[in-house]
Amino acid sequence: MQIATAQELADDIRKKIEEGRLKPGDRLEPIRSLAETVGLNRNTVAAAYKKLQHLGLVEPSGRNMRVSLRPIINDEEYLRRTYPGVVDLSFNNPDPALLPDATKVLHEMSIGSPSLYGDPADNQQLCKHFLNLNKTLEYPDGEMIISSGNTDVMERLLRLYLSFGDKVAIEDPCYMKLLHLVRANGLTPLPLSMDSEGIIPQSLKDMLEAGAKAVFVTPRAQNPTGVCITVDRARELREVLDQFPDVLVVEDEHAGPLIRSKANSLIDPKRNHWAILHSAAKYLGPDLRVGGTIASPRTIGRLRSQRALGGQAISHIMQTLTCKLFELAELKSLFISTATTYARRRIAFEKALTDHNVPYWPGTGLNVWIPAPRAERLAGRLFREGWEVRTGSEFCLQSENGLRVTISQLEETTCHSLAKAISDHY
Repeated sequence: MQIATAQELADDIRKKIEEGRLKPGDRLEPIRSLAETVGLNRNTVAAAYKKLQHLGLVEPSGRNMRVSLRPIINDEEYLRRTYPGVVDLSFNNPDPALLPDATKVLHEMSIGSPSLYGDPADNQQLCKHFLNLNKTLEYPDGEMIISSGNTDVMERLLRLYLSFGDKVAIEDPCYMKLLHLVRANGLTPLPLSMDSEGIIPQSLKDMLEAGAKAVFVTPRAQNPTGVCITVDRARELREVLDQFPDVLVVEDEHAGPLIRSKANSLIDPKRNHWAILHSAAKYLGPDLRVGGTIASPRTIGRLRSQRALGGQAISHIMQTLTCKLFELAELKSLFISTATTYARRRIAFEKALTDHNVPYWPGTGLNVWIPAPRAERLAGRLFREGWEVRTGSEFCLQSENGLRVTISQLEETTCHSLAKAISDHY
């Protein structure tokens, strides 16, 4: 095939990566050399490389480019694997034993009359559960739709608001799948530096002045660090955002009733474009794929239009099941007991880390972040001793490397064994 444009060249290189002819870490031909080989202008080759870089398929290596060490091409990246004798603390999963019993609810559930085309898309009782949670956590009020998982809504918002090459400000370290989504949609991620109080205001200001058209933040139990934005920090960040009224602000609320702190939201409800994404995955079950999106009138209008055109309404059967699980959990005070269990496990692990002089970020939720400059080496040694954790290379843009340890299924009796192993190889 005769290659004539930057897009055709990018497509050709992408095909070679997907077919395995170019492997992670392989160096790409220098721009000048490749331009002569394919008979294109050097600027055209540079543009093709830039497209591939936006997609996360290639990355700089010295003066040249190489295939990304972790190219995102298919869902195998996210498959959970088990290894004999290895405790898996690498996936951000809840403890299945602490979830409400969906099997029991399904056996007893009455679906009622079949839902048909043209019926209202949202279960109003389920909407009330999410709106009540939103109010309890002290997020701003807004309009609402029932949506699928938060990651899916994130991608819809990226597509609705941004175009190829646009810039998106995200936390650093950040939610892994959001970073992959940003790159896969041809967008440029801008890192928001963080400390133990949340995003650093000057970093937010710098990224907005650099042209970020959207900001994605996690007010509570940030993944991977567990950080909660403090009251004072939230006020400072709102003051920065007030200077950029047309920027889309999205808040990821995945912890729900599992932690007791309130949300210090960055959203002024008077903004034109904002959304709060409530996921039920951690407290009702990841496989439900049901959540609630509360947003400004303009943002909810775009989401509703896209839903109407694409047939993306959530199954009424799944909405009814989710509603019944909410009611069961509240009736039996499951949220309170589960939150207590997770908090106890986290406290036990943090104490063990302190006892063994291992640094960590104070936080809440299911994940503990351990700064570690040689994280890959440390993770490899932990794996050989029977512990699997995530390394910061999957979360970090420019921030210091580290380990994410998911504590949801970490038994308190084993906390010191893991902390000692980390300390021994740190």
